[in-house]
Amino acid sequence: KSGANTRHGDGFLFAQSGALNARPKLEETAGGGKPSLRRFRGGGAIGGSIVANRTFYYAAGEREASSAETASRIDPLAAEIINEAVAARSSSVPRAPALTTGAFPTDRTETEGSAKFTQQFERQGSVAGGMAASHSRDSDSVNAGALSDVSARGRAFTRDVALTTSWAKPIGSRMANDLRGQVGFRRLDLHSPAHGPAVLIPGVAEFGSAYAGNNTHDHRYLEVGDTIASSHGAHFMKAGVDVQHVAVTGVTDRGRNGLYVFPSVSAFAKGEPESFRQTSGGTATDVRLIRVSGFVQDRWTPRSAFTIDVGVRFEASMLPASLAIASRAISPRIGVAWSPASLWLVRGGAGTFADRLALAAFEPALMTERQHAVEQIVTGPMATDLYARGATSSSLLSVPGSIYTAAPGRWSPQSQQASVGVERQLTANLTVSANYLLVRGRNLARTVNVNLLPPTILTRENAASLGVETPVPQQVGRLVFGAERRDPSRDAIFDVQPTASSRYHGATLTLNRRLAQEIEWSASYTWSHASDDASDFDEQPQDPYALGDEWSDSRYDQRHRFVASALFDLPIGEEEAGRPRDTEPNGWVRIFRHIAVAPIVTIGSGHSVNVTVGADANRTRAIPPTARPLDVERNSWRLPASATLDLRILKYFPIKPHGKLDLVIEAFNLLNRTNVTQANTVFGPLSTPLGSFGHPLGAGPARQLQFSIDFEF
Repeated sequence: KSGANTRHGDGFLFAQSGALNARPKLEETAGGGKPSLRRFRGGGAIGGSIVANRTFYYAAGEREASSAETASRIDPLAAEIINEAVAARSSSVPRAPALTTGAFPTDRTETEGSAKFTQQFERQGSVAGGMAASHSRDSDSVNAGALSDVSARGRAFTRDVALTTSWAKPIGSRMANDLRGQVGFRRLDLHSPAHGPAVLIPGVAEFGSAYAGNNTHDHRYLEVGDTIASSHGAHFMKAGVDVQHVAVTGVTDRGRNGLYVFPSVSAFAKGEPESFRQTSGGTATDVRLIRVSGFVQDRWTPRSAFTIDVGVRFEASMLPASLAIASRAISPRIGVAWSPASLWLVRGGAGTFADRLALAAFEPALMTERQHAVEQIVTGPMATDLYARGATSSSLLSVPGSIYTAAPGRWSPQSQQASVGVERQLTANLTVSANYLLVRGRNLARTVNVNLLPPTILTRENAASLGVETPVPQQVGRLVFGAERRDPSRDAIFDVQPTASSRYHGATLTLNRRLAQEIEWSASYTWSHASDDASDFDEQPQDPYALGDEWSDSRYDQRHRFVASALFDLPIGEEEAGRPRDTEPNGWVRIFRHIAVAPIVTIGSGHSVNVTVGADANRTRAIPPTARPLDVERNSWRLPASATLDLRILKYFPIKPHGKLDLVIEAFNLLNRTNVTQANTVFGPLSTPLGSFGHPLGAGPARQLQFSIDFEF
């Protein structure tokens, strides 16, 4: 916000206690009680003028502190067997810790502050400068999955500082220029303690040291841009350029303690891992990017009922030269708004939008190139022998290393979008609209192991020749990769490449009533379908030779979503009823004046989830394993539907001359419905599913109450 001549501001406090909330779904303490919860968030803001009509300021700050309890969803019987096996393991070799049963404490703090100063000049426009800073600490944000033991979790520390400035200047009566710049700094520190090697039993538990989650990254961001706008008759034209420099340096420590993957609890009890992998080499990371962009656009309004926007944008990104990646894109766009009649409005548009390159996608490749970071993977009897002896990375010197690379050449990730919509005014305060959106993603990033030779259908007769000592039912009859490699000096070569694509169809119908007679409301229904063959840059295919087989529903696909919200001012009081003063309510009835009620109903169908065997049945070396049960498509299973009712009740007290005090009660998931957000998607290596397959692992918050007080002046 910007300040004004009149000093104004506010102070607020939010508070929440677990004693007033319902029991969290699928989670409880060892004694069966509710986990504790205390959360506070308070802050304030103030703005005004230093020199009237010339120099203004606005500053704000707030802080949140919370302490709570959470628990993993590891099956108690499985935890008992695992703990017995851990206790029986020799103390002379590295071993993972025993699992924690019941709830364990968590805490979170966050502090934010910002300030802005604006200087108005008589003929030179205005200059604004601002600063924003935040610092947060979360004790349970690294590897905090439902099946992660506390030993595999970690803390996250984040610190952000940003400085911004802008100069908006008129040039004559028809032109204006806006020059802006910003400098940003971020430190992200992910820390998880070392507890021997990491252990993963897919679908059951993850414990020991976190395989990933010991990183310290410093981000530096610099941007300078300029935009000029000009108005001539029916045309309003804009053009601009922007230059950004991003640098990420620090330490990425992934897999130093190693990771054992066991196919089942019984295999862990026997000390027979399916595989072991460990990373060695340097840990320093240094990724830099320069992005240059420019645009030209024109808004043409030949008549009041018709407007057309046309424009083109150019973007070029420059990554480190050693990657040999070129990224350039020219993106044309067009938009139209037309009112064919007084109560109708039609909108439409189409264009190409360049997708930005995620630096995280190229970090592993640069660490392989510059730090000689390699990941060594062994399976079967060799992994069992290593586990029995507690051997370190020195035992893997003869094992070919697995590396990360980035596909050189032209990268042009983009989305092609087209939309059309129509809006109709039904009454003076009510409108209905229908909109359709199509988005096609092209040249998106995914990771593929490019060092595998073509696969062979595994049978019990050829299993030994493929290096599979004891095939499980989910391997027989599927395509399996043998031990031979295209480059024998390497094991896996995980190549990030722009070969993925996506598609989205979305149709929305909305009714909207603007505020009148003390009520406003909106109701919207969306049908959508999102499809892709990779939902993120680190997602790997089940078969690198059949990328097209990965095309299916996206992990973000949700077919149906309905949202309805409203705001009611209770019709009690002179402002609401408009009655003469002598007819106003008296006595205790007056306490119901100045009360607003705001409910929100959200109903959605279940998101798609991906079912896996839980083991590297295809032997692609992917982690986490990507092999799906036989004849099961990617992301073909669904979570249950969800529904929530949230309610906000506000009562305000006018404070003369210009103040107001708000007292607020908010209820989330008022009906206390169990909304499943995560399920156990590990089918298991056998022809029949694990007993825990499909069981819910996580749910949205149970009913929660939050109280707040806000004073505005």
